Amino acid sequence: MNSWDEDNPNPFVIRFYYNRKMTLCGFIAQGIIHSAPYGQDIVAAGVSTLVINTVHSLQELTKDKAEAAMTQNYTRCLLLDLQQRNRGSREAAVLLQSFEMGIYSIRNSYGEEHITIEQIQR
Repeated sequence: MNSWDEDNPNPFVIRFYYNRKMTLCGFIAQGIIHSAPYGQDIVAAGVSTLVINTVHSLQELTKDKAEAAMTQNYTRCLLLDLQQRNRGSREAAVLLQSFEMGIYSIRNSYGEEHITIEQIQR
């Protein structure tokens, strides 16, 4: 998604990934981070801020290993451990839960038409 598409009004798709124990272990965020029309720009700014802050916080404030990739309209951030069980520290869990709460808060404030949320168990 590089520009606003009136046929597809959801500028953001957020996929939350959970392990077998339903612990949040990462996310993928896709969507417009700029050039959104009036009204969408506040949603874009809020989601972008949460995404970037969460990735940087996981990298700087925890010792967890995370697979992270960021491009203009796409971010992937998944926790990894040596046995690939997708378990993270308590700090990482709190940061990811905070991110999830923030995304749901934005969607609840501005409407489901602006953010599509998917939950995936790995």
